Amino acid sequence: SKYKAKTNVNVVSNTGKLVCDVSVDNKDEYIEDNERYFYINVKNSKDNNESDTDIGYILTIENDSNSKGLYRYIDSYGNSNDDYVETLEIKEHILNEYNKEERFKIRVKSESAIKTEIKYKVKINCYQKESTGIVNPYKEGTLAYTIFENAKNAYLENSEDKTILSRTPKTVPAQEVSGEDERTLSLTEDDYGNSYYFRGNVEDNYLNFNNMCWRVVRIEGDGSIKLILEDKEHTCETATGGDNALIGTGQYGYKNINNADYKNCTDNPTTCIRTILQNWFNEKFTLSDNNQTYPSNDKLILKKELENILKYEKWEIGDWTTKYPVEYETEEEVWWYEPFKRLINNRNNPEKLYATLKTARTDTDEKVDDYISILTVDEVVFAGAMPEKDNNNYYLYTNNLSWWTISPRVGRPVGDVGMIVNNNGSIFYGHINIEHSCQIRPSIVLIPNIKLINGNGTKENSYTI
Repeated sequence: SKYKAKTNVNVVSNTGKLVCDVSVDNKDEYIEDNERYFYINVKNSKDNNESDTDIGYILTIENDSNSKGLYRYIDSYGNSNDDYVETLEIKEHILNEYNKEERFKIRVKSESAIKTEIKYKVKINCYQKESTGIVNPYKEGTLAYTIFENAKNAYLENSEDKTILSRTPKTVPAQEVSGEDERTLSLTEDDYGNSYYFRGNVEDNYLNFNNMCWRVVRIEGDGSIKLILEDKEHTCETATGGDNALIGTGQYGYKNINNADYKNCTDNPTTCIRTILQNWFNEKFTLSDNNQTYPSNDKLILKKELENILKYEKWEIGDWTTKYPVEYETEEEVWWYEPFKRLINNRNNPEKLYATLKTARTDTDEKVDDYISILTVDEVVFAGAMPEKDNNNYYLYTNNLSWWTISPRVGRPVGDVGMIVNNNGSIFYGHINIEHSCQIRPSIVLIPNIKLINGNGTKENSYTI
């Protein structure tokens, strides 16, 4: 009998980039008791850094096409299946340590005694063992705890239709758009610690708050939860998203130390993002009993119950570089903002592109303290977007509508140039000047350890706080 096999198989599971390296050793001289056999080696990949627990795998040997082979295995400890079978399935595990390896001897024979060619396929599926030591870092009963637990359970089940916990997503943020079947709760650092962010076609990050539907963007390092508006008119069960995720149009209008004028917004502040956000917040959220408007003496005065829900957030605008003259206009100086440099300036060298939630922490780093604002371009990239690449396979996509990010591209004395989420789901960084009017999609942040009342995050059973 003859047989054929693929060699040096490398399989990436659907739980992030958990990898088992598989090799098939099928030399012709492997014969025993007039039956041929071959070896399969299963090895833990050196790239598995996302867990310190065992990796389970299912190894399958089955006939290809009309082949009539029968198979039996013997492992390195002498264990074996009792009878020859048409489809051999081996369920085992290896330690998540580099160079941990298992070796299986696979005996193969023909279903009939006649001379025939046997063709077979070797398949493997890696998954996180249920005996995992993954520790939920959040307090039980909180929203953050439930978000993490749901993703962890899907990870253990090797689920394909739920958001799974994966330190490293299937696609690399800033270097690839998220995939059509990608749904992960992944890990990166922010200024407070470890931040878990949603990426891809996530369908279980819906949250009802203040009779509106929101989507959870990420759990911040201090346990607070950043939201973005999904529908301003409906709760999640009947939310339509799209245009209802936006509250109107406005000019950029975030004042910074290099460009203090912002002429258009100074002359007419009601056209600016920040004023529009504040007025919308004042209208939609409950304020103090004395009817003070927002802002009052640059400080928001809320009812006690709302103070116990929303966080006064530092919204990151970005660091900027030293000014330098523009070659084609020597009298004008410009300065690049750090998000643009990281995400776009290295596009000719894609491996240097990266997104981050950590700030530069320099004298030129700019933030805005407020209860409400808009997302950074990095947060959108982590969710699944990329500059200049269409993508509707992520939860922030708004059906052919564009909206502002808080991240500028370049600063100039005559006005900054911003970056937006384009109507095709990509990041657009062309000449979107601050006086340009673009759609506004609000974001708010829930305080750490916010209690969960009920819900599992799906549209039909949204999280309720």
